[in-house]
Amino acid sequence: MSYRNLSIWAGVFGFAGVIVLGIAASQAQELLRLGQYDADGDHTISIAEAQTALTSEFSELDQNHDGVVSEVEFIAVRLAGLKRLDTDHDGKITRAELRATVRARLGR
Repeated sequence: MSYRNLSIWAGVFGFAGVIVLGIAASQAQELLRLGQYDADGDHTISIAEAQTALTSEFSELDQNHDGVVSEVEFIAVRLAGLKRLDTDHDGKITRAELRATVRARLGR
């Protein structure tokens, strides 16, 4: 995966990446999504893959399927994602938890 491709990908999904709960955890979540949206496994995101991912991302955020994402929906979905990163359930995400989760999801 090149930094250029990651940059393009992050730009597409950046709207969902930064919240009050912390940039590091959000960035880790976004990195984990890379593998999910790279359908052909070439470590890049094509325009078609990005369009599919954007539709999927919006659908995930729009919990009541009314065609808009409210602040409450956005925060609820992101908080749930952050809680998945907190593997020891202590209310905090450590570097070790982030690293282990990213490595596990990327198969490293």
